[in-house]
Amino acid sequence: MMEVCDVSVGSSTNRVIDGVSLRFRPRAMNAVIGPSGCGKTTLVRSAVGSSALEVDGKFLLDGRELKDNEDRVGRVGYVPQFCVAHEDLSVEESITYSLRLLDVRPQEMTRRVDELLSQTGLTGLRSQMVGRLSGGQLRRMALALELVADPELLFCDEVTAGLDPESEEGILDLIRSLVDRQGKTVVNVIHNLHHLERFDWIVVLKKGQKIFEGDYASFLQWFQLEDPVRLFRLINEEGSEDDWRRRWADQEETVQNPSPPIVDMESEDGSGGVARGRPRPAGFARQASTLLNRRLRLFFRDRGVLLLTAAITIGFPLLVVIFALDGIPQLSRLSLDSTLGALAQIESKMAFAKEAAELGSLVSSLILFQVVLLTLTGGNNGAREIAPEADLFFQESLRGLKPGPYCLEKILFSGSIAVLQGVAMTIIVKSVVHFPGSWWVQMTTLTLVSLCLTWLALGFSAWMKSGEKASLLAIYIVGFQLPLSGVVISLPEPFIDIVRLVITTYWGWAAFLGSFRETGLYDAAVIVSEETVPAVGLSIMVLAIQALSAIVLVLSGVAHRRNSS
Repeated sequence: MMEVCDVSVGSSTNRVIDGVSLRFRPRAMNAVIGPSGCGKTTLVRSAVGSSALEVDGKFLLDGRELKDNEDRVGRVGYVPQFCVAHEDLSVEESITYSLRLLDVRPQEMTRRVDELLSQTGLTGLRSQMVGRLSGGQLRRMALALELVADPELLFCDEVTAGLDPESEEGILDLIRSLVDRQGKTVVNVIHNLHHLERFDWIVVLKKGQKIFEGDYASFLQWFQLEDPVRLFRLINEEGSEDDWRRRWADQEETVQNPSPPIVDMESEDGSGGVARGRPRPAGFARQASTLLNRRLRLFFRDRGVLLLTAAITIGFPLLVVIFALDGIPQLSRLSLDSTLGALAQIESKMAFAKEAAELGSLVSSLILFQVVLLTLTGGNNGAREIAPEADLFFQESLRGLKPGPYCLEKILFSGSIAVLQGVAMTIIVKSVVHFPGSWWVQMTTLTLVSLCLTWLALGFSAWMKSGEKASLLAIYIVGFQLPLSGVVISLPEPFIDIVRLVITTYWGWAAFLGSFRETGLYDAAVIVSEETVPAVGLSIMVLAIQALSAIVLVLSGVAHRRNSS
């Protein structure tokens, strides 16, 4: 039994739902109807815990209040109007990955996949890519994914909207089979009033207020309708929502909620959806490995993204090399000497000073160029990883996905690309330009720079509502990296030390330059930049702290998203 107890949604001055109390009939098909904008979807999204608006009141399931999303996991399912699944996975792969997030034994996996495909009429489409399914097939796919955790209550948000009559009939038949054969309670937001007679219980809303609940016969009698299609015109023409609400409140006790129907609890194969114990969420390691496996498959399957990533990983270091070509001979010669003072013994001190200034500027610029390009790629890598998956994360959270494994998968995947790009930048540039100094220090520095911005952008993506907003913020952060580093343009003295603590570019530049402190290149770069370069160890430590802080931002953002969705 699902009960809505005095629920209001929205601010005190703009209530989308206003003090609604109702009961849905258990083990039955329930319809929520009303004119556009009456609050149907808002009510459903609030019931499943995904409303972005303030919600007051209580939702009870079998007398137990659903206080947070943990109370809904495995008990409440939500089927949105549009299927939330990866388009580059097949139907079978999508269902299999969802099952792997649960504690389903390997020997049962194939049987459960076959069972879900059979229940939803997708057996013949198991190898079809999700992105190539028709509208009706996508609705079946959405139902199959929600049935993975075998919830007792399913909310369906306009799952028949926009379908052709045959597909619409097919989806409603499927929902009826879930009720009759598995004892599911289904709450369906629906627009097509021609199908109302199919439903066991009907709730009517108008502008956020309940104006009727009861069975189909009571519905026709209460509104004095012969054809339910005339409902919306009737309630719009004959009184305001307050008038209808008062009328219903005066007579509500005359319509009683019938006892639940007797249903056949056995599914077609005899397994029985209710009789079978619902699977529990899989452990941390299994969920994380499942998500990482799925993410890697999607990455390598998307040739466009794969080729673009490869092009950036190789192309950006080559771009640095191109800018360094004219200065490579001088860089090699100057890096062989230990100090600028020793080099000053050459025949023309003035010529040397000019050359040293030019080379110092080139060295500093090349280091900054490497660092800034890695911040740019890092920002792009992380910004679109979490925010675009908000709906998918919510759906899978209802099925048992924990925030921890989700965060780990995102951190590891984006971090792996960041490490690859940092290593590639080091190897390609150093092999051609022949920067002196430790390979490991320089590789560690550039890798940490890439990780810092990747995970920072990932944190933005965890907190932002859309990938576009996260990307825009990441672009701003990257854009400010160079000027706020103080290497190119000096900052005012009171601000420089404070600002630099959070500027990855500065510490990346300092650590890389410090790796060849005992050479003339270092002296030349310092003279040109007029900067005091901190110790390499300190610079790398600050970069590591920034990377760890970005991870904390990711964890807190995903936790907030999970608790507030």
